Amino acid sequence: MKLSFTKKELFNIPNILCYIRVLCVPLFALVFFLMQGIEGIDPYAYMYTALAVFVFASLTDIVDGKIARRFHMESAIGAALDPLADKLLQVMAVICLTVNGNVYVAFAVLIGFGEVLQMIAAALLANKNIVGKANYWGKAGAFVTAIGVILSCFGGAPDFMAVGAYQQTLFAVSPDGGALGYMTNIPLVGHIIYWFSFGFLAIGTALSWTAKSIYAKIVVEQLGGVKKIKDAENVRLNFFDNSSEACATREEVQAAEAAEEAAKAESEPEDK
Repeated sequence: MKLSFTKKELFNIPNILCYIRVLCVPLFALVFFLMQGIEGIDPYAYMYTALAVFVFASLTDIVDGKIARRFHMESAIGAALDPLADKLLQVMAVICLTVNGNVYVAFAVLIGFGEVLQMIAAALLANKNIVGKANYWGKAGAFVTAIGVILSCFGGAPDFMAVGAYQQTLFAVSPDGGALGYMTNIPLVGHIIYWFSFGFLAIGTALSWTAKSIYAKIVVEQLGGVKKIKDAENVRLNFFDNSSEACATREEVQAAEAAEEAAKAESEPEDK
């Protein structure tokens, strides 16, 4: 991959937090599936533990962005890795919850397929040293989807399904014309949580696909049209103000690192 970055950028705090978030992706799946059915612990401990992993990873996304902006630690590798880590985490969570029956399967298909397409596009652009920041629609979609994922973790938990359950009398007409009544348990809170999560996931999915459409449109415009994309390289796209600027090439980055190290060596006092 032709993505340009310096050694200092590779191990700065925001990028380290990005690496931790990437590691949370397989950790979420391991906790979710391996903790199920373990005797001697709460039967839904796997759900709550996986949720804790998801929330922790989501918080690192907020923190690394604030640190990068506050201390001017934005980097090309961070711009490429940050959205990738977010997408992998959300796709993994939605797939696990779909397998478990907490999320409607259509969301796994729409979210998964959309993110795979965008990751492929981002990888192809990164190979040409073209890097772009996420747009507002994408940020909004990721936030709303995250809320849907969190709610989905509770929608299928029996402890929550039982809370607020009430007795409802349903009436039907018997063959002799009399009213026939019977009682049924309605897990009210569980259903409310499920449909709230369904709504958030639906809105988040719509926002994400809107972001992808805008992303594709802006990339084409800023690179000078479809025909010029093949020859475009070393470009940093800014989706927030619809502008672009030249990126440093890998050779320029290496030359800058060598010059920095040489200047540092000259400034250090010689050992006596």
